[in-house]
Amino acid sequence: MADTQPKPLTSAAIAPEHHIAPQGTPLWLYITGGIVALISLALMGIVLLSGRSGANTVTFSASTEEATMAIAAAPIASPSPVLKAVEHANMGDLVEARILRGHTMPVRALALSPDGQLLVSGGGDGLIRLWEASTGVALRALEGHGSGVTALALSADGQILASGGVDEVVRIWDIATRTEIRTITGFEAAITALALTANGDMVIIADKSGRLQIWDTTTGELLHAVDAEQGAIISLVLSPDETLIASAGDDGTIRLWDTLTAEPVRILQGHSRTPSQLAFSPDSTILAAGGVDRIIYLWDMTSGQLLTTLNGHQAAITGLNFTSDGDLLLSTDESGAMYIWQPSAETPLLRTIENDVTPILSFTASLDGARLATANQDTTISIWEVASTTTP
Repeated sequence: MADTQPKPLTSAAIAPEHHIAPQGTPLWLYITGGIVALISLALMGIVLLSGRSGANTVTFSASTEEATMAIAAAPIASPSPVLKAVEHANMGDLVEARILRGHTMPVRALALSPDGQLLVSGGGDGLIRLWEASTGVALRALEGHGSGVTALALSADGQILASGGVDEVVRIWDIATRTEIRTITGFEAAITALALTANGDMVIIADKSGRLQIWDTTTGELLHAVDAEQGAIISLVLSPDETLIASAGDDGTIRLWDTLTAEPVRILQGHSRTPSQLAFSPDSTILAAGGVDRIIYLWDMTSGQLLTTLNGHQAAITGLNFTSDGDLLLSTDESGAMYIWQPSAETPLLRTIENDVTPILSFTASLDGARLATANQDTTISIWEVASTTTP
């Protein structure tokens, strides 16, 4: 029987008589997930093709797994909004690829390596579990915390892990050897949030007492300690350029801190309830914040002004994550739903993925947004992956 399944397209050619734009007009060729789009920048027209070929073929490198793009005859460096519209229109659905079981109490913290290969989970059972995200295979359990693990952070290279818990201890782990390399103590309350610099040489720690501390992980030296003066710190995040720390307190404020000096930079006010989730855009210019008021706030880091709000969540927000190009924002809430937003669009909400089985407690995503992990109330972890669509 003949194979009728659509094949990924990695090359295309256009005969002169079939050009859709006047001669000399820049023409874009766009390949993603098996879809080929020809876009005339003059006519702003889009033609979707499948399987066209010809003698004068131009071949492009295109990874169908990562849905990367190829562009021909494009005189500008960055993708146009038209190209992004095509990509989002043909973006595959998020599917629950696998369910991980192993924790005996709900998972409160997740960390996924930037390449999406290593998943780390921390549960109320006091265990830290390492998983191969692509297969769901359990790699190892790290023991040491005497009670529930409440915060995790992975370095950008995936080699250093920081963990904190109800036991008021922060532990630094070497992922390659699966060993604890440093223990940081002396806190006055449970650890609530952690962030690591890209190379793992500094860890930022927040606890329920409202203190913010910065430690050198290689020497074990305390570099800075400040009273954030915002009640218990619920969440914190380090900007990708590592110049700013954002902390959210139970007084409803978000405070920005200089990473090198721990000096206060700005206070962001306007949330009606505590913003328990924070995420920086990849270029560090926008901070997204959300929490129990079910609203996502987008803040401009240069001016400190509120840019806009995103409405649509039906329950408290439990996770926020920008994709690597900063164009999409992913969010989860306690109802178990996941939302995909394009904040710059006239209608920002692109898609809602319902999950009626169990509430989502925590959420993380790979750098490209192609793999997500959610921690569920029933102690399981769900791995979600983008299923690319193709045109027959």
